[in-house]
Amino acid sequence: MASIERATHVRGVRAFRGRRLAIRLLIALVALLVLIYAIVSVAMAYQLTLGNHRPLGVDGSAVATPFQEVSFPSRVDDITLRGWLYKAPAASGRSVIIVHGFHQNRVNGDFDAVDLSKNLLAHGYDVLLFDLRSCGTSGGNRFTLGTLEPRDLLGAYDFMRAQYYRPAKMAVIGDSEGAATVIGAAHDLGAVGALVADSSFADLKAILDAQLPHNTTLPSIFFPGGELASGLFGLNPNLRPVDEVRALPSRAFLFFHGGADTYVPVANGNELRQASTNPQSELTIVPGADHVKSFRTNPALYLSTLYQFLDQQIPEHGG
Repeated sequence: MASIERATHVRGVRAFRGRRLAIRLLIALVALLVLIYAIVSVAMAYQLTLGNHRPLGVDGSAVATPFQEVSFPSRVDDITLRGWLYKAPAASGRSVIIVHGFHQNRVNGDFDAVDLSKNLLAHGYDVLLFDLRSCGTSGGNRFTLGTLEPRDLLGAYDFMRAQYYRPAKMAVIGDSEGAATVIGAAHDLGAVGALVADSSFADLKAILDAQLPHNTTLPSIFFPGGELASGLFGLNPNLRPVDEVRALPSRAFLFFHGGADTYVPVANGNELRQASTNPQSELTIVPGADHVKSFRTNPALYLSTLYQFLDQQIPEHGG
């Protein structure tokens, strides 16, 4: 009888030890999987936020001569930003800062910043073209899709003010990420005469969810982790320019959006316009235009809308 009890006890101890070992192995396996997921997510975020110092391809004379090579620090984090400053042949006191988009530079071929700058100069606007952080010849090695780039725009604004440009006679035009940057900086640009946002997203996470499959070969299970890990590199995946527009009811915005934009669908432009309660805000949808290509697709419509808005927002005298 005693031997039977001992055998039963031994079997019970072995079963308990077996269960405990299985639990430990399961915990170790889960921990390993979590660690692998975290490492892959961080690596994904690291790769996706890498800057792109794309060569300019042309020098400043492609827009006009003479021009001035300029540099200035971003606000807050003092990253060195570089650009070109142009003076209009017939000075009007008005000026424009142009802010480029994702993985572009001051030349910004898709948007055609060169031809737009030529037209602005001919209309009496001095023009500043510059490279955002991690782009062109500017410093930095990370882009953040409009999270930290407002610091760059504010650095450009500080530079222009130091050159004695009047904020009330100044306009800022941004496309794509640059448009989100304009909206993100709008709270600090209250004195600026006119803000123009071309092809901005309304909600960054929606764009990331749609575009990540086209920018990585990793399985989709890693996308949420990659988005979360992007915060380690300064990118806020929950950035919502639509909320920033809504928070500025006294600010008029001019929104452009391409009717054939599949990268940032036109619904984003509609959402941004609806968020602005200022009656002078406008949305112009350019039929057939792809992402940031409204000016190239229909320059006559683009320019007539742009100058009408600038004339409405920027005073002829004073400021």
